[in-house]
Amino acid sequence: MRCATRACLMMMLALATQGLTQVENTLDLTTPEVRRRDEARTTSCGAFSGGIVTSGGPVPEPELPLAVQLESLDRTHYKARDEVVGEVRVTNVGAKPVMIPWSPDPETVFRKNCEWRPKSLGVTAQKAMISLEFEDEAGFTQFIASHGLYGISSNAETYRKLAPHQTAVIKIWGTVDFYNMIEERRAKGLEFKLPQKFAARARFEVDDSSFWVAYKTLRSTNQIRVRVEPAE
Repeated sequence: MRCATRACLMMMLALATQGLTQVENTLDLTTPEVRRRDEARTTSCGAFSGGIVTSGGPVPEPELPLAVQLESLDRTHYKARDEVVGEVRVTNVGAKPVMIPWSPDPETVFRKNCEWRPKSLGVTAQKAMISLEFEDEAGFTQFIASHGLYGISSNAETYRKLAPHQTAVIKIWGTVDFYNMIEERRAKGLEFKLPQKFAARARFEVDDSSFWVAYKTLRSTNQIRVRVEPAE
């Protein structure tokens, strides 16, 4: 396609830039390399901050201007212990750019003893947890997939800065297992049976070294209904 006018050239440049941005803001946590790293990891470092209580009560959690959507699942019918793969879309719905962590390596922000790595003034670190959860009809939930993401402001490769209305898509994976849900239901005298239908949702939790408290947990504005059968 040839452009004879300035308007046409500008449109082609915008489309090319948009395509580049979409590729740049796609993160795949299902690759063999990431899976091997997850399996080899023996420790999990905690958050930078904890809940702060003052004389006036707990400090309110700050909110990120982000919208989370469960974009897709690889299917809607599973058996227990099946692998599940999903895509989560995170969109900046605010008026200013927002930084989100992008590296699956915790050593981006933590040392091996879980000590916070950056010491320089003005350096901000973030830890996030992106997850997929199944909720049964009684309201009990189970994490099916959960991945840590880490970013530090001194290394641009470890984070993405989303402009207003810009999105990032993150691909995650996990295993259909209901061990926590079974225990929680049992504690309340309730049985757990399959087959059963569940509501699948995504959640995104971010902790920032520059705040005393973590950001408010974000949950997907949509859900995908799935059916799970017993394992053979």
